[in-house]
Amino acid sequence: MTVSELSKRLAERGHEVTVITSTRGGETRYSDELVGKVRVIRMPERLHIFEAPILPQIAYRAMFCDFDVLHVHGMSPTISDLGIMVGKLRRKPVVLTYHNDAESTMQWGIAKAAAKVYARFCVPIVGMADSIVCATDSYGTSSLVLKHFRGKVEVIPLGVDTSRFANTGSRVGSSDGSKEVLFVGQLKEYKGVDFLIEAIAKLRQDGTDVRLSVAGDGPSYPRLKAMVDAKGMGESVRFIGNVENSRLVELYDACDLVVLPSTGRREAFGLVQLEASAAGKAVVATDIPGVSDVNKKLGGYLAKPSDADSLAIQIARALGVKHDPEKLKQAAASMSWEKVTIEYEELFQTLLKPRGDEELEPVSQSQPPIAVLAQPSAAFASAQSSGSFGDGQIQANASLRDGVANRFQRFARWLVENGYAIIGTVAAILVSMYVVGNLSPS
Repeated sequence: MTVSELSKRLAERGHEVTVITSTRGGETRYSDELVGKVRVIRMPERLHIFEAPILPQIAYRAMFCDFDVLHVHGMSPTISDLGIMVGKLRRKPVVLTYHNDAESTMQWGIAKAAAKVYARFCVPIVGMADSIVCATDSYGTSSLVLKHFRGKVEVIPLGVDTSRFANTGSRVGSSDGSKEVLFVGQLKEYKGVDFLIEAIAKLRQDGTDVRLSVAGDGPSYPRLKAMVDAKGMGESVRFIGNVENSRLVELYDACDLVVLPSTGRREAFGLVQLEASAAGKAVVATDIPGVSDVNKKLGGYLAKPSDADSLAIQIARALGVKHDPEKLKQAAASMSWEKVTIEYEELFQTLLKPRGDEELEPVSQSQPPIAVLAQPSAAFASAQSSGSFGDGQIQANASLRDGVANRFQRFARWLVENGYAIIGTVAAILVSMYVVGNLSPS
């Protein structure tokens, strides 16, 4: 959702935007299409290690893209890291939007260990980016990776499309007088839905007529459904599954309160908080880095993470207050996608100026092409996108190294075209360390 919304708006402001991502949630074949005004290139996911798709082809494709700024989303192994290296090889400004620290949601110890190893491995690669964007201050300052680069970190929040929620906020409460609590998100361990179910059980035991709707799906569903059945809460907790955007807006409008009970650093922002506020609904969330910053800006309520008692107390507190929907909507509007897009655009402009580029023309004139390397995301299947894409040669302007880089590139391209995609991409990336080591930061 982040990539699609930002790309769409940058394109509307006159930029040529090309997004290179995976086919997550779609057909497992290569595709190249225009969606709106952004060109979207999707690489098929065929190999995974634990939760991560191995897709060096995304970075390789960026080597032949004509762009002025490379915007990488991460970190995702073989996508974000190789992408940053490609940007430096091309001597182009690289902006890294750092979404969250590496954490595995799988129960296997080896998966969690692999995530920790990757977190250490990616530190020097993250440092190669010209600018690093983190969505909140508290997440950036508490990140074991970003703490090394505080001078490079810019805080730009995620955004919300307020127009989607223009007709919400007038309805409060159900027809029978019970209170409706809503959870929206993937059903994974770090989302903390089990603690929310426990909190709802406690509130009902204390005499509060409250019901919970769970919108979303994921690997934790069987365990959570069994938990609800074991507690005899089948009538007070309903699992809705994945829903379309229009249905989601209706769910926000129909509830009294939205709860985000996340427990881990995989939840770095909590976009559902913004959506809930845009719909005129208050939010209870957990006091964890990133999520807490957003909640405080929206005037919400914070509970201790992994604590059903604290969650129940804050839910009861929030349900006992009459909130002003318009005030909540105004708070969300301060982080609209329109404002977020302008912040990113200004960052791109700043990075281009030191390179001798002229100041960008007004929006009505030609704007610089932007290449976006996106993490795999099922939400991106509905991205709004178009733009121009070129097969230009790599042009590293260090004269002694141009010939080496170009010969290496041609060899790597031959490997890819003859079916050796992973080998060819890795081979092409290796030269970046040779070239980058003798190029100036500009």
